[in-house]
Amino acid sequence: MAEVTIKQVAERTGLSIRTVGRILSAGGSGAGSSPHSTSTRERVLATAQELGYRPNASAKSMRTGRFGCIALLSSISRQRSNLPSSLYEGIDDALTEHNLHLTLARLPDEKLKSEEAVPKILREWMADGLLLNYNSFIPQPLLQTIRDPRIPSVWINTKQDWNAVWPDDFNAGRAATEDLIARGHRRIAYAVQEGADSHYSAADRYEGYAAAMQDAGLTVQRLLLPEPKVRQGLTSLLPPAGWEDNAAMWQPGSPAAQQRPTAVVTYMSNVAHFLLFLVASHGLQVPRDLSIVTFEEDVLESAGLLVTTWRIPAYRMGQEAVRMLLARLADPAHENRSPAIIPFAVPEGGGTVGPHPGE
Repeated sequence: MAEVTIKQVAERTGLSIRTVGRILSAGGSGAGSSPHSTSTRERVLATAQELGYRPNASAKSMRTGRFGCIALLSSISRQRSNLPSSLYEGIDDALTEHNLHLTLARLPDEKLKSEEAVPKILREWMADGLLLNYNSFIPQPLLQTIRDPRIPSVWINTKQDWNAVWPDDFNAGRAATEDLIARGHRRIAYAVQEGADSHYSAADRYEGYAAAMQDAGLTVQRLLLPEPKVRQGLTSLLPPAGWEDNAAMWQPGSPAAQQRPTAVVTYMSNVAHFLLFLVASHGLQVPRDLSIVTFEEDVLESAGLLVTTWRIPAYRMGQEAVRMLLARLADPAHENRSPAIIPFAVPEGGGTVGPHPGE
């Protein structure tokens, strides 16, 4: 079956090829962005659909110098590139609004060693710009190459001086702690898991917590929880041998229990889950004996209990990253743009935070 052309759509509607081409190039854009009347646009689009017209991507790219594609570049290592579903959805929805599509690519570090690697990637993937989903241990060659103003790109979930989008972990840590202070808590600890320091958020959330505690004249307490061990293919939540001496505060009636925190701000959901298990194993109840708050893309549920969660704004990060990249593409003369720092969503509900046990 022969491909339907713009000329055929023009002949059927009685309009010029230039008019039809403009309308079809705009696609689903609103009437406010088109010099043509709504009735003319609707007639062209309806005729194109009736004839089975499909845009010729190659012809359009030659005409505009653009591919209509954005590439999302990630490492093959999950430790370096985290892609939650809500972040992907935010990116995809924002691109769809502009009639653009997304290419996903995962690369080993050795592919990024030369200065020509990224420009070559843009050509081979037929992409107009890059969204860089490298969160930690970013390869040095990539950092150097992306400084080239000829490569339109935006960093996601990593702190860079320019052209970057990340969540406001510092103020989330501060706000979560201030909420606990307002509920009467004074012995508030911050819990993090061993080895959870590769991403900037580990330091930022802790520093936000510490700032709130110091502003209130309270003592900062950092709990370093053991990393769960994998045993026979299952992740064990039991502490390793020798850790019990450091956990005396959780033993009801022990002298150390008198100094046990009444609330804990946990770095992320797996730390909160571990702490919930630890507390339950000693006969304590949440939030009666201990309040727990955490940070995650989605609200954590543990044994039917919804954990009070400050939600990471992954969807908004995706949307803002696309907006920033499209702004760079539209105005190449102003390459560097200040970072966008996105606030966390305030918890709605959640059953693990309550007043100080004595109130």
